[in-house]
Parts: sequence; C-alpha cells; structure tokens
Amino acid sequence: MKIKSGDIQDNFNDKPVKTEKHMWIGWILSAIVLFLFILLGLGLKNPVRLLLTGKKTTGIVIVTTKENDNPVQPVFQFVTSSGEQVNTTPRTSFGSSFQNSGEKVTLLYDPQKPHTILLLSWREFSGMLIFLGIIVFVVYGWLSALLIAPDLGLDDPLHILSFIIARLKLSPTYFPLSFLFSLWILVIFACGAGMYTNLKTVYELKTHGIKATGVVTGSVIENSDNAEGSSSGRYNTISFTDLSGKEYTIRESRTTTISPLNEGDSVEVIYSPDNPKGGMINRWFEFYPAALFFGFCFIAFATPLLLLLKRKIFP
Repeated sequence: MKIKSGDIQDNFNDKPVKTEKHMWIGWILSAIVLFLFILLGLGLKNPVRLLLTGKKTTGIVIVTTKENDNPVQPVFQFVTSSGEQVNTTPRTSFGSSFQNSGEKVTLLYDPQKPHTILLLSWREFSGMLIFLGIIVFVVYGWLSALLIAPDLGLDDPLHILSFIIARLKLSPTYFPLSFLFSLWILVIFACGAGMYTNLKTVYELKTHGIKATGVVTGSVIENSDNAEGSSSGRYNTISFTDLSGKEYTIRESRTTTISPLNEGDSVEVIYSPDNPKGGMINRWFEFYPAALFFGFCFIAFATPLLLLLKRKIFP
C-alpha cells in the first residue's frame, strides 16, 4: 500500500504516535541518546567550570620524550597569580601535537587546584565537538526513520520527536533525503581527507625524508577484525639504522604471500627525521595504493554530486 506524505504529516499533526508495536526500539534509541548526552555533559563539566571560574595565564611547553624519541604528553609550565610555579599535563590526549619546547600557550587554571588546567585552544574541545556531531547525526537519522515509518514505534517515550516533527512541519520526503545527502557529503569528505593525508605523508617523506638501507629480518603475524570475522596476515619486517645509530623496525604493507621480498633482502627505506618509526620502504607500492583508493572513491562519490548540482542528473 502506498502511503502519501500528507497522511504521515497529518498523523504527527493530530497527536503523537503511540503505536505499541516494536515500541522497545524507541526505548532503546532513547537510552542510547540519553547515555551519549550524559557522557557529553561529563566531558564538558570541567571545561565549562574553568571557563566560568578559572584564571587566565600564559604558559610554556616543556616536551618530554621516551627513549625512542617519540613525543609524549608534554608538561605545561606556568606561574599562578600568587607566584607559585606549576608544572602539569592536560586532561586531554592531544598533547603530542605540542612538540616544540618553549611554545607559548594560553590556559585557564583552577585557583584552588592549579594543576587542573584548560588550554584555550580548539584542540581542547575537538573531541567534544566530534562527540556532539555524533549525537546530532544519531538524532538526525532517528527523525528521518520516524518520518519514513511513523507506525513502527520508533518515537521516544516522551514523544519529543513527534512534537518536533509536528511543530517544525518536517517533510517525510525531503527531511530523510537531506539526511542521505549529509551522509553522501560525509563520505566525500572522508575520502578526500584520506587521500590528502596519504599524499601529504608521501610528499613529506619524498621532500624531507632520509634514505637508509634496510634488511628484511623476519616476519610478524598481525590479526584484524572485519565484517567477515577475524583474519590474520604475515608481514615482512625490515630493520634499519638512522643517522644517530639507533635501530628501528618497520613492516611491509603487503603480506608475505604477495611480497617479492625474502628474508635477508636489502631494501631502501625512507623515514622522517622526526619520526623514524614511521619509515616506509621506498617503493611505489608502499606509497600510492591507499591514496589512489581514497582518490578513486572521492571521484566516484563527488562526480554524481557535481552533476546533480549542475542539473545534469534529474534536470
């Protein structure tokens, strides 16, 4: 039976849908969204408190490193209004992005507990913004599903979504289509970001990387989980020594079953002086397949969108 969009909208305009069939779906979705909001609130509790009551000051970055020279969570040093010098680390895990000793940062600190700080930087809130985006995405999809199938009991127990639909007069046709359009945009953005990230890594290695001679020393088995279940592959490991004389071990991107390398073979390795552990075998197949894959997906999804916007499709 074909349902007219007007019938669906009238259903919401008359009164909230109270269909008991499959009502448990609405309860589960409500519990998930409520849980996400609770997590968001807990994550924002300390930043909001410091924004309201914290004292502003300027600190400097003191970078500490592990034995393998990989940057870890840095220490931020500042002086309180009472003259006390404080060394502390941030609550968030983005600190590895600060890699330059002496870099100045603006922060807020708790006068009662000076070691509790908040950096006034978008990086401090990036995690929460992503989390908020997930919540918006879930609610957006939930509203779309409720508009498409209002009789499946997808409404929340308090009928807040039904009220929003009736109040804003959301279209059961265009609103779900806008959700699918948003998914389309996200896929294009993700593919573009993947292509850019891979090409940027290749460019930096090609322009600033240091070449070294590596030797295939053995192999390692790595497990991965996917939609088809668990799988494992054996990959060649390559050892090389950087200019400082330290030895590092990397692995080939191809499994040993399709790799042309054998134990004992010598290969050219290229690595960044700032991150020798991220070195790669200096061969085409190691650099470009991931970028080409993301680039192909980007073109495949972006081209229909451009044609649609130019009315080449559905004029």
